[in-house]
Amino acid sequence: MVKGEYSYTLQELDRSAAFPTGHNAPRALVSANLSLGERETGRFVAIADTGADYCSFPADLAAALGLDFDQMPSANAFGLGDKANFRFSMVTLEVDQLGSWSIYAAFCKDWNGRKLGFLGQLGFFDRFRVTFDLQNGVFEIEDVSTDGAGRRSSQFVL
Repeated sequence: MVKGEYSYTLQELDRSAAFPTGHNAPRALVSANLSLGERETGRFVAIADTGADYCSFPADLAAALGLDFDQMPSANAFGLGDKANFRFSMVTLEVDQLGSWSIYAAFCKDWNGRKLGFLGQLGFFDRFRVTFDLQNGVFEIEDVSTDGAGRRSSQFVL
């Protein structure tokens, strides 16, 4: 069984009227890469986001894979609090310590320029058990997508 243990990443947040001296927020970040055939996006950070329905990424990562954003199937969804248009494609997601697997990924033009992905319910949490332990500064991700005989199971069929 594949298992990874990761430390939270403290991210410094901007000063604001609410936080005039600034503050830090712990983030459940992992190093990831997307690929399609021989093409790869290169490493970027992705956050394990229990509020995300899909594994979602900026559309410029789709372009790096040779995907034509305008020709991909679309759906509207809320992302980062705003309604946005997402385009979908099968790609391979690789996460440090966990390996790689195929996902039906969402891409959004509104997020271009950000090297940040969101690992959501479909494609990530339906495959892994994630244990968040903020008090000890770690989170653990365990692959639960295989049955007792080592066969892959999937809750999502495209």
